[in-house]
Amino acid sequence: MTFISMDEEILPPSDDYIFKAVMTHPNAKAALMDLISAVIGRTVTDVHIRNNELPVTDTDEKNERLDLNCTIDSGDQINVEM
Repeated sequence: MTFISMDEEILPPSDDYIFKAVMTHPNAKAALMDLISAVIGRTVTDVHIRNNELPVTDTDEKNERLDLNCTIDSGDQINVEM
């Protein structure tokens, strides 16, 4: 087993590019649902990723946009933009 020492730099999950790469992976669906559930205070039972990025017109603009269609425990659907 390999451990990362506190002196080693790792990619920050709060970085837009890293967050999107990690949370849109098919194996991360459960983690994404748990994260959204924690933020909205409701249980998310399903989530569909709608990747609808707008083209960047300036080099200072961010081009990472993530829209999620979620089903919550009541059966209602909500849209979340991250």
